[in-house]
Amino acid sequence: MTPRKTRLPQTFTVGADVGPVRGGGKLTVAPGQLVFVPGALTRRFSSVSQVEHAGQDVRLVCARWIPPWFNVSIQLRGTEKSCLVVLPLTSRRRLREALKAAGFDVESVTTRVDRKRWS
Repeated sequence: MTPRKTRLPQTFTVGADVGPVRGGGKLTVAPGQLVFVPGALTRRFSSVSQVEHAGQDVRLVCARWIPPWFNVSIQLRGTEKSCLVVLPLTSRRRLREALKAAGFDVESVTTRVDRKRWS
């Protein structure tokens, strides 16, 4: 079986922790870019319009004892703001392939519960 070519940009609907605010938004993976844009309510309460990941290293964390609809997470570390985005288990493969196709160095970590400690 030959690997399929991943088309970029890829967009994912995600949940997010932006500081003390939890909400939703969109995560976009494009060549050399990883950007989270919060939804309207999350943007309003967090005062964050977007978080762009600074750097090439991305740690993809899968928490086994967390419900499958939000057990995959990555930490976006921007120059000014950071956030933790969470995705369902069904998006893990597509996210990993998109990150690699975009030129990011992806490290996959499996944990039992704590996503934030490993991100």
